[in-house]
Amino acid sequence: MRYLIKSLQIASAKTKDFKDKKFYTLESTSPFAITQEEVDALDTKRPTGLSGHMRAKNEEATLEASIHSVMPALDELVLSVQPSDDKTYQLALKLKDIYKDKINLIYYTPSILPAHSSHIRLDEKTKEILKNFKGTIPSESIHSLAHFYNHGMVRIKYSHYMKVDADQIYLTSKCIKLKEAIKLTANFKKQPNPKTKPLFKPSMIDKLLANLFNLTPKDNLKNHLENSLEDSLEDTFLSNYLAYKNAAFAMGGINIGLSKAQFKAIYKNYNDKEAQEKYALGSFSGPFKNGVLKNLDITKLKLALFSKDLNQQNMLSKCLVPLSNNEYPTYNGSELLLLEVSKDNLYTMAPNAAYEVMPTDTNTIIKALGIFWLHFGLVKRNYFIDGRPFKDYIHLSDYLKASPSFLLARVEKTSPHILNHMKTWHKRDRRYIKELLESSLDSKA
Repeated sequence: MRYLIKSLQIASAKTKDFKDKKFYTLESTSPFAITQEEVDALDTKRPTGLSGHMRAKNEEATLEASIHSVMPALDELVLSVQPSDDKTYQLALKLKDIYKDKINLIYYTPSILPAHSSHIRLDEKTKEILKNFKGTIPSESIHSLAHFYNHGMVRIKYSHYMKVDADQIYLTSKCIKLKEAIKLTANFKKQPNPKTKPLFKPSMIDKLLANLFNLTPKDNLKNHLENSLEDSLEDTFLSNYLAYKNAAFAMGGINIGLSKAQFKAIYKNYNDKEAQEKYALGSFSGPFKNGVLKNLDITKLKLALFSKDLNQQNMLSKCLVPLSNNEYPTYNGSELLLLEVSKDNLYTMAPNAAYEVMPTDTNTIIKALGIFWLHFGLVKRNYFIDGRPFKDYIHLSDYLKASPSFLLARVEKTSPHILNHMKTWHKRDRRYIKELLESSLDSKA
């Protein structure tokens, strides 16, 4: 309550100060309006570091585990929470107390039109707002998902921006490597002093990398980027930064789910027919039966997946990864980027208004960096994985043993980034996943 009151007081004070300001937001009198000055400030220089931004609503099941897994890699987290039907906001307050000023907690109250595949239901209030906008809510409206994202983005303090999702459990060690790569790159950006010539010229890059990474005279930058540098995330990040102006980096995740039998092992009184009628909330137009977790004891699920209590059997490694014959793809999130944010990267809504997108027209290259999280969206969408093992799904423990060729033969709906995840990063990412499976994410002191 104390953070909610404080947030509303700050928002009220901002409204009084906005009389003579120009606005990015359509509803300029809203306490959640974004000013044009805040947008322009995205192009200003800021301290080197990594800012995460998470938006959360009805995420009680995974919120704590998600934040605990990613916070060691972040310099700050902007946590934007919406009014929820579960304990999301209470848990956000608890996490704020743990991480103090490292979390900037925002309580964003306007109704928002959810993405088409969201686990959030389209309520009557939002339907009325959608009707008032004649079926399409502009990106600049406080009721737009894009505006919700941008409201948090303009509040970041550090040089690099990373979208963080509350239903994704992050590979902590790999994310820390990413943060180290940002710091390493920053050292190469520094000029000796303002009066000297630039530290790097295009003609010097090959020579620099030859000295830095022990290349032979016959090696060249292009071959090096495509081959040996892939062994190190830091090297890949740095070399692409040096070779391409304004590079962005794509991150991916693995979709994780449960079979109906596994779910019933956690919730022994779960009734299929009753749950479908009672818990299926439905998304805007997505194919999922949503809301299976509504009115269930979420603690049971969290203990089953994330606890290392000796009295609890942790089933995270036994979760299922969908393969080619499932409706849900094996991987998710390859469009999620890490970059030096600018106002050119403000979120907009896709042409069909189904989801938010981050424009990357000013980014000269988008380089895939492999897997960074396990995605639990299937669980909260009541999507059970079934079929034949190694054909329709694979246990996460077996995924760690699988070869890239096995996955390439069974994964559909591939993009260039997903192919890169499998071909280049799969073997290297397995150790980060193993580390995550050995950790406890249910609570932190």
